Amino acid sequence: MRKGAFSARPCRPGRARARVPRSGSCWPGVPGPNVRGGAKYRSALNAAVFQGFWDIIEVLVEGGARPDSQVLPESDEAWLAGIREKHDRGAVEWYRKFWEKHKGETVN
Repeated sequence: MRKGAFSARPCRPGRARARVPRSGSCWPGVPGPNVRGGAKYRSALNAAVFQGFWDIIEVLVEGGARPDSQVLPESDEAWLAGIREKHDRGAVEWYRKFWEKHKGETVN
């Protein structure tokens, strides 16, 4: 495999699915689960929530990904309005339910 190429191997060989370590990524030089940025979703966790990828959400949260409700004082309604235009209205409702579920949790 060429240097820098993506590897589909799990973090822990023999496991059914990859686990993202809290300290960062499985692969050197690849950022961990809390990288924030991007104009559309702002984080990998948000992207998974808006699209309803519950298995990915579980892996990210177990790996230490922090929901917006632990990072922001309140939800960004202008940003959510833009999301609502691009996705079905259920996407924003999933985000709001996820926000409420994780609001007030202790950040590790």
